[in-house]
Amino acid sequence: MNGHFERETETMERIRKLFAERDEEYAKKESLYKERKDALCRQETACEAKQEQLKKREEALAEKEKEYAGREAVLLAGEEKIEKEKENLKEEKERQEREKDHAMLQISILKEEARNEKLKAQRLSEEYENRLLLLNEGKVVLEQEREPSPDEILSLKEQCQTLQEKNEALERENEALKEEKERLQKEKGELFRKLMMAGNNYFPEKSDPVTEERTESRGQEVLTETAEMEMVVVENKEPDRGSAEDLTAGHLLDHLQQKGAECELLHAKAGEMVRMALHGLIVMVTFEDPPSFHIHKKVKQNRRVKQMLEKINIQGMEVKASYHMEEQEVVLTGQFDRQDSPAYLMEKIEETMKAYFAW
Repeated sequence: MNGHFERETETMERIRKLFAERDEEYAKKESLYKERKDALCRQETACEAKQEQLKKREEALAEKEKEYAGREAVLLAGEEKIEKEKENLKEEKERQEREKDHAMLQISILKEEARNEKLKAQRLSEEYENRLLLLNEGKVVLEQEREPSPDEILSLKEQCQTLQEKNEALERENEALKEEKERLQKEKGELFRKLMMAGNNYFPEKSDPVTEERTESRGQEVLTETAEMEMVVVENKEPDRGSAEDLTAGHLLDHLQQKGAECELLHAKAGEMVRMALHGLIVMVTFEDPPSFHIHKKVKQNRRVKQMLEKINIQGMEVKASYHMEEQEVVLTGQFDRQDSPAYLMEKIEETMKAYFAW
């Protein structure tokens, strides 16, 4: 009987322990579940906060994209405006070039006409003076062996007077054409300045990296155009070219030494040449056929320099340009006439420097 009771007691004890262990496991599971739930709640809260941040960033990006789109539209509109102005400037430049060429042609024609009329007037004047001289000496014999009548003498005087007046009129017309050419040059410069002002006033002060890159690119193009526009054609001023004899290296050297210029006479297989330093540049003058001058300036070669040299040569100007790789210098070459005076040659060289190198 006692043994049976003890077994039941032991059994009950074991059952109690089992339930106690199960309750403990349930408590541990509940604690773990609670910890996981708290962690998930914290993660959910963090995700919601992050989602809110992402939403705000997305709205900010959308706003920025809208702003960039507006700036890009303004930039494109400005580029189109500049392109249109450049096209108008190009057309205006071509028109002025045509007008200038026509004016120069008219000047050349008028000069030749004036020269012919002057020669004719000189010939008639000499004939008239010669006849008067022969009349005074009593040695004139005309076709009908008679002295010129007063009417013939008066006619000769009137012809001389008419030719002289026509020559003066041609000279005045020549001066008017020169003034018109100078006016066209000034208008061309004013158009260049307007284009540059339009380009500089257009671009915004602040911009995003993409806009800055485009702005820098357009700015470089404008600078290139500016550099190209500065290369104007040398004005055909015509000081007194008179020279009684052919210009030689000795004559030019004497002229330069009288002016106190730094110069020297060189001897080469092709003949004598004069080397001088003028406004910080080196100038070589050669007298071989055809006589020419060469202006040297140290310039590092780059794409813009190459384009400008090609532009000078393509336009068929009196001056030709080349680049010497070894010396790293640009050389402008122009020709002159042996009948030119030393002063006229030096003025031509300095005008070339002023036009292309802006010293």
